[in-house]
Amino acid sequence: METTSVQYYWTVKKNLWFGTLSGVTKFGKGGVVSFDRNRGLKHDYILKVYEDSNGDIWFGAVGGISKYSPQTGNITEVLTDVQGFNKFEVNDILEDKKGNIWFATHYSGLLKYNGKTFVQIDTAKGLPVNNIFSIMQDEYGYFWLGTDGGGITRYDGKNFQTITEKEGLSANTCYFILEDNHKLYIGTINGLSILDNQKFKNENKIKFRYLTKNEGIPNIEVNQKAFFKDRDGLLWFGTMNGVIKINPNKAALDENPSVFLTNAKVSDGQNEIPFKSFNQDELDYNQNNISFEFYGISFSKPEETIFEIKLEGIENNWAQTKEHTVTYRALPPGSYNFWVRAKNSDNTIGEAKILSSFKISPPFYKTWWFITLTILSISSFAYYLYYYKTLQVQKRNEALEAMVRKRTSELELEKNKSDELLHNILPSSLVNELKVNGRVKPRKFSNVSILFTDFKAFTYTTSVLPPEELVNELNDIFKNFDKLIDKYGLEKLKTIGDSYMAACGIPNELDDHAVRIVYAAIDFQRFIKERNKASAIKWDMRLGIHSGSVVAGVVGTKKFTYDIWGDTVNIASRMESSGEPGEINISGYTYMLVRDHFECEYRGKVDTKGKGSIDMYYVKGQNRENLSMKNKSEFKSQFQFKHIG
Repeated sequence: METTSVQYYWTVKKNLWFGTLSGVTKFGKGGVVSFDRNRGLKHDYILKVYEDSNGDIWFGAVGGISKYSPQTGNITEVLTDVQGFNKFEVNDILEDKKGNIWFATHYSGLLKYNGKTFVQIDTAKGLPVNNIFSIMQDEYGYFWLGTDGGGITRYDGKNFQTITEKEGLSANTCYFILEDNHKLYIGTINGLSILDNQKFKNENKIKFRYLTKNEGIPNIEVNQKAFFKDRDGLLWFGTMNGVIKINPNKAALDENPSVFLTNAKVSDGQNEIPFKSFNQDELDYNQNNISFEFYGISFSKPEETIFEIKLEGIENNWAQTKEHTVTYRALPPGSYNFWVRAKNSDNTIGEAKILSSFKISPPFYKTWWFITLTILSISSFAYYLYYYKTLQVQKRNEALEAMVRKRTSELELEKNKSDELLHNILPSSLVNELKVNGRVKPRKFSNVSILFTDFKAFTYTTSVLPPEELVNELNDIFKNFDKLIDKYGLEKLKTIGDSYMAACGIPNELDDHAVRIVYAAIDFQRFIKERNKASAIKWDMRLGIHSGSVVAGVVGTKKFTYDIWGDTVNIASRMESSGEPGEINISGYTYMLVRDHFECEYRGKVDTKGKGSIDMYYVKGQNRENLSMKNKSEFKSQFQFKHIG
């Protein structure tokens, strides 16, 4: 060998293989043969030598995996840490029962090789850690992994089940796992842990026995890869300070430990006396300080026996102790059972037993007869107070009821005022929806007619009229418009300055919406003309109508407003601004809806701001066939008006 730094050695077919920092050397009948970089071994820091079922020798190294064929004498580099995998060091190699080669590595978890490709299994796929010291396959076909800091893991090809110190493993750093007689010997930095693998498979029960300094191991930390089973079935393990030999036939796991009560005493705070018997004792209320002495029998390291105790009646959970005595002080009256169970060094928990049952009597003032007498006395006195107080409360209630009736009446009056105000703002159907749901759902209407009015030279009029007189004029005009709105079943939407906006067909759809709104428009213009005859202030009003679809809804939270939106609204506004004072200017679409009821004059296509040229008509009056409708009562009968609030 060119180096004296031997890291590990293995026996393969009666040959000894030594792994070094600069290659691997074979000792056998053929003499000494070294494999290093000169012989084609590119990764020469060898950590594992393994022979597969085909007779090929695998070398696991720092940063690479190579295969040596004794038949050809060739060394093939199978994998390096630059071929798509992170940095890795091969600690162990295993050929499974299906012929796959497994590599346990540091940094890269498990690598599985099927003869063509590698598959990596790491923490992203369920491994507890990516640093694996060893891998073996047990008699049931499960893979077992010894990890650096992650305990041991059983792998069935799909799922991992990890066992750590929490489940009883002596340490989470495990160098190797050896199977013998249905048991797994796990070498850790804290001695050997022996797992009953058969019981774990059949019952999923984890049962360990430990071999540490107490059993004569010279050092608690075993060496990596330092284990061997000889031809006599004896197991050999290397530690940091020597070698240990185990006869597995004598390493049986301990049986369930038993517990016994040896003494019990009670105290009233001054005197301490023994129990007359351990069961069914009834104690006075002041004899509520109780001590128990117990013992557990375990044939495996009795000094490591742990007791779990629970006083049923006051405790629900088990408490652990290494002591053989326990004292309970100031126990309240009640019935009690003292439970004890023992756990030996193998973490085997024995049967739980009731070692003592007893009862503490309550003091006289907590007995049922005293409590009953006290309740009767208090009840009698309470009844007297109740009768006296009832008379006072009755008078006070009468005064309160009168006050409540008065206040209820006031609240009802305020509610009616609020409802009336809300009905003045919104249509009745929307008021009900708002009160029930707290909101009004927006709705689209396909057939609606919209009316806009505006006064000519209003800006000039506002500059010459006193404010009070101006407001009175508008108020008088709009109040009369409101009456006509109600008369024809229209919905007033809003007034902005001298502009008045109304619609027909909302919130309830009407087939004759266009006819109704034109009749209202005729009465609007008629009212203005009649008013101008008797008034010193003359108003010239433009009026436009358009029909189409809109979206209607209620906006605002403190002040509700029922409004509509859509292109139909904009065109209706253009109808008003494109008309002449004293005329009713309607769109071509509205004309198509009312032409059977009214005589109209075609104006042609008129340019409008933002909308291009639109067909427009002036309404001149009713058709002759409708002239027989002398009054509006006939109109209402024909069109079946419904009042809309």
